[in-house]
Amino acid sequence: MGAHTRNNILYCLFWLKATFALALSLTGLFYLSWRVYDLHTKASNPSGSDSPNILQPVTIVDPGTGKVAESCMYTDTTFARLEPQFTGKMMPGFHLDWSYETPTVMKKKLNDFTPAVFNTFMDLIPGTFSHGFNEDLLNWFGSECGRTGSMLELTMQVGATLDTVTQDMYDALATSITKINTGYGVPVYLRFCHEMNGDWTMYGYQPTLFKAGFRKMAEAIRARTNMTAMVWGPNVGITYPFSGGGSVLLPRKGTPDFIAMDTNKDGEITNLDDPYSPYYPGDDVVDWVGVSLYNYPLDNCYNCRVLPTYFADYLTGEGAALEGVTTVTPAYTEVHNFYQKYCAGAPNKPMMLPESGSPFITERVARANAQSVSESELKMQWWEQLVSAENLAKFPKFKLAVQFEEAKMMSPTGVPELFNWKVTNTTQVLSAFNALLDRSASTIVSAGKLKFGCDGSVKQVKP
Repeated sequence: MGAHTRNNILYCLFWLKATFALALSLTGLFYLSWRVYDLHTKASNPSGSDSPNILQPVTIVDPGTGKVAESCMYTDTTFARLEPQFTGKMMPGFHLDWSYETPTVMKKKLNDFTPAVFNTFMDLIPGTFSHGFNEDLLNWFGSECGRTGSMLELTMQVGATLDTVTQDMYDALATSITKINTGYGVPVYLRFCHEMNGDWTMYGYQPTLFKAGFRKMAEAIRARTNMTAMVWGPNVGITYPFSGGGSVLLPRKGTPDFIAMDTNKDGEITNLDDPYSPYYPGDDVVDWVGVSLYNYPLDNCYNCRVLPTYFADYLTGEGAALEGVTTVTPAYTEVHNFYQKYCAGAPNKPMMLPESGSPFITERVARANAQSVSESELKMQWWEQLVSAENLAKFPKFKLAVQFEEAKMMSPTGVPELFNWKVTNTTQVLSAFNALLDRSASTIVSAGKLKFGCDGSVKQVKP
């Protein structure tokens, strides 16, 4: 075969591959677009729901002044924006895999119990779309929550360092969120740049930039609406500073970020430094606080029972659940007691678990021992702590927990394992969860029992 012929063949093969790749990409985009459309059109008609919030447009801005109307001003000195006006109860919520589930679908699974909140993750990436995020997709998330009368938790991740986010992007995001508030009457919990105290995000370990960016986002929101609450959401700091193979490194000694993170001023960043306060942007711009908190088993735990004080111990930085995880001393507890620092006294913020759950690990079933429990038991033991009247009395500012309804591969021991947090994926686990909702009626509140106000109020509807 001559060189010329061979080159022609290679040339043809190259373009065949390129054409195939393009067709595959377009097919994928078409499928995703169709899937969103299909989910939307198949969602049941919301008419007849018992929720007072179903797709109710709201007027927030006074057309005469172009500013937030007097009736929609936030003036409450007792409850924060979107803090439900009750104590001793909490709102269950769900993070969905939106590629195949919607709030309407989840409501059916839960025997018509409507979760108060549904979470979605989105990316804000400079140089993409018109303003760094998919405005149409965000609007769809809002409209789907409107169909069940639920609130939207928007976890907005920045896929870059925060110094690349422009004021135009902050303003565009705030405007899009406000459209969800006004167009569908859907309140939004904006968890902006969550888990900023970890090394797995592009904006992690950068408290100076984070606090400035969070404040810009809050100012853009406050200028437009009070139906959106700013959520400050670090990762639970029990094993802080988490360093080891993440996206970013600890800051160099002597830099402003290092000085801020070295809270005990010993010249090192260790687990005796405060995992939270260096990243706290200020009482005036934070409406809610929340920690990503899961029941994560020890490496030698083969789907073992959930320790009965796990939730409380991880919130307060002391207790039996921390044995084998870290060394607890008075100095350690002082900086790791999240609830005491932000909820028990000043600044007295409402608290959520913006993502949470207890994973069942399939690969560990074969190594079950006397401490192992079934999938249903493992997941319900965690949720029993979250809806417990005892815990709600102990932590009265804890008012929302969002179930992470996904499964994904993880390798905490170096070997890939399937971590499955879902509580609605099998008949047995779903039945157990629905039974938990039924017997917890005195401590949980659904979306159908809430009334949202344009001033940021969330009131419980009287029976």
